[in-house]
Amino acid sequence: MPKAKDPLLPRFLKTLFLITGEIYPTFTFADLPEEWVSSKKAQDELKTAIGKFRKELWSLIEDETPRRAKWVLGSRFSALDLYVAVMTNWGPGRDWFAGHCPKLAAIARRVESHPRLKPVWKRNDS
Repeated sequence: MPKAKDPLLPRFLKTLFLITGEIYPTFTFADLPEEWVSSKKAQDELKTAIGKFRKELWSLIEDETPRRAKWVLGSRFSALDLYVAVMTNWGPGRDWFAGHCPKLAAIARRVESHPRLKPVWKRNDS
């Protein structure tokens, strides 16, 4: 995480809050729609709407990630890159990210192959 006076801190916080406060909660509703609405039709509509919203949110992060960036913040590795690596394995999935958010897909692959993180990734991959 950037330090208090680092010019990257506002962008870091904005992206962190978008991931943790907007994207992450979509799984609460889309994974078990039957807990929120009773009819099968409403459940399907809820899942579809949330899936679309989640993609829009990821696209915002993709758009704000610098071109040819090695990491979400550009040249600086941060916790955001870890979130991206993990969450790109969830819905909408790696194929969608490769086609629609290629910068984030590349960052996820970079995190997974990072020499210090590769053993952790392998140990926790199931």
